[in-house]
Amino acid sequence: MNSGSLIIAGLGLLTEAHCTAEVCRELERADRVLYLVDEPSKVNWILSKSPGAENLGQFYREGPPRWEFYSQIADYLVDQVRRGFDTCAVLYGHPGVFNDIGHLAVRRARESNYRAKMLPGISAADCLYADLEIDPGSDGVQSYEATDFLVHGKRFDPRSHLILWQVGNLGEAAYRWDQRVRPRCLRVLADRLISAYGRGHQTVLYTAATQAGQSPRFSTVTLRELADHPIDYRTTLYLPPKGQHWAPYRKEPTRPGTLLLAGVGYRPWDHCTLGVEKEVRHADRVIYLTTDPAARSWLASLTPNTEAIDPSLPQEQLVERLLSRTREGLRVCGLFPGHPAVFTPVAHEAMARARRAGHDAWLLPGISAEDGLFAELLVDPGSQGCLSFSLPDFLERNRVCEPASALFLWVREGASHPHLWAEDLADRLGPVYGARALVQQYEPLGESRDLYLVGLGNGLYSRRTILHLPPARPPRPDPVAVAELARASADENANELLKQLTGPDKNAWEAEQTARLRKAAQDRGLEVIEGLEPSLRERIRLESVSSFAERRMLREAARLRLDTTNPAAMMEYARQNPQSSFARFGWLKVYADTALLALGSNSGRS
Repeated sequence: MNSGSLIIAGLGLLTEAHCTAEVCRELERADRVLYLVDEPSKVNWILSKSPGAENLGQFYREGPPRWEFYSQIADYLVDQVRRGFDTCAVLYGHPGVFNDIGHLAVRRARESNYRAKMLPGISAADCLYADLEIDPGSDGVQSYEATDFLVHGKRFDPRSHLILWQVGNLGEAAYRWDQRVRPRCLRVLADRLISAYGRGHQTVLYTAATQAGQSPRFSTVTLRELADHPIDYRTTLYLPPKGQHWAPYRKEPTRPGTLLLAGVGYRPWDHCTLGVEKEVRHADRVIYLTTDPAARSWLASLTPNTEAIDPSLPQEQLVERLLSRTREGLRVCGLFPGHPAVFTPVAHEAMARARRAGHDAWLLPGISAEDGLFAELLVDPGSQGCLSFSLPDFLERNRVCEPASALFLWVREGASHPHLWAEDLADRLGPVYGARALVQQYEPLGESRDLYLVGLGNGLYSRRTILHLPPARPPRPDPVAVAELARASADENANELLKQLTGPDKNAWEAEQTARLRKAAQDRGLEVIEGLEPSLRERIRLESVSSFAERRMLREAARLRLDTTNPAAMMEYARQNPQSSFARFGWLKVYADTALLALGSNSGRS
């Protein structure tokens, strides 16, 4: 490994409140600190930690596509590492979310044999969940960049939460100083949404606070009114599930006692933010839902007024422990692993009951398990969008799957009985991804690994496990949407607009998929020939399809006691039963020899 290293760090949105302990340490340790933030207060804070820090904003200029700047900045960061410096680049929010710079720089540094990693930060999504008090675990959440959502005709489920980012930049591919918003582009977006939700469906226009003393801004408008409502380039559009209504909590507290519910990530000594640490030190009582001795020791080092409780206790007991101290008129800080709003019904129930009793209560964001996944596995949920569901909800409610976007499934209560869901999941996703698609198993407190979709039943999981399925295919532009957006953008050349909006995505996707295919081929002992990636891709695709089809047909043959060694009988069975696996997969026509050998040697398996 060469000398020199690269750290890509996230400052969060409220720098002094959102910066994590590990990012602060890296700012003080690094030989070179470089930053890309646009507010003087944030710059001053960085300079107070590292007086010689350099501004990366010098690379920006009006006109060219944004990704040209991103590539230049990534090259500049890697050049600092090549010169032998331990380099720390500080980016806004989470450095891996809607930010190509961090991903490009880490990958290029690693390709040159340098140490490089990404540290998670508080993202805009983390703030949205806390400010709007949304639990993405309740109905699942779908998250897309607004232009990508329109241009590629992304599929979505109106029964789930839908978040559209960068609505103010709709139809823009180039960096512009004014970042103007075109109402006609919003009309195109509104029309797409109205077709699924109806004109009267309520939406929320949300803007996170970015400076100390600011409050988040949100306003509710119907889809009918969306195009006529003022929107700036920081605005995010949130749509609650169809049939649900969102309203802000506006009642003033009437009784003493405050309940603050905060997240400290899964390694609190690294992931706790400065803002949460400050609240912990000022609280009358701190209640931490953890059984981890190291986490308890960390908390005891901050304040003596602590108690730890087992998070596996029944929800009613956990809520009551949090509320009992609040009723005494104390300022109580409840700490949760990860983010308090994300897959944490205890926090939402405790907050609701405290407010009904007249107490003040609110949420503070933390580093979630997905934040850790984005940083450690170098996954950008903004590049092609993402869908996030609890695994039981995804299967039981038959959620929509968008094959051109990333899919995250939280195992949760399925951790102890994978055999109950693994087969159903393979049946559901196999036709889209291939039965031998690689699934990344992410563990916030353990080693991540790659699994085959058909082998998930043999895995070991925890309630914190997230299964990540990368996009199954590149995005496909919707010509009608592109033409409508081109007209609305006053750009008569739809082809040029399409090229600007989709150009780099395909290249990035191809590079990522080629790397994954090479790894998959090597794992299976397939020959990897330089320059033959399309051929390799086809071989793996056929192998995946064959495996999935064989599995389905073996189950059907065993159940019906079919004689798979008799080709004529099987052909007749497929003809008479068009819904059977044999007919649907066309196995006996396309893969006759292989099929008969496989089925003949395995007909006893169930």
